[in-house]
Amino acid sequence: MTRLYSRDLRMRSSGGTPATLNGPRFTETPVTVPKRTQPTGVRTINVVCKTCDERSATWATPFPPQAWAVSHEAETGHNVFARIEDAEITVTK
Repeated sequence: MTRLYSRDLRMRSSGGTPATLNGPRFTETPVTVPKRTQPTGVRTINVVCKTCDERSATWATPFPPQAWAVSHEAETGHNVFARIEDAEITVTK
């Protein structure tokens, strides 16, 4: 006894090519492309004293802002700071 597979059932008896079964076998569905963010610039870091609102200079590495905070604390006694990091980004598909 011969087993029939679904591909055998779709074959035409005369030409040996797949038969069309009521139109296309798939439909197009809308696809949402996720958006991504890419950094486009250098990350910059600065520190702000929360007590007197004095701001450090802007650097690209984290070590100089930390050194500024330590020296500011030694000069003024202020010990609460906010670290601000900034970087430009681009949203792409």
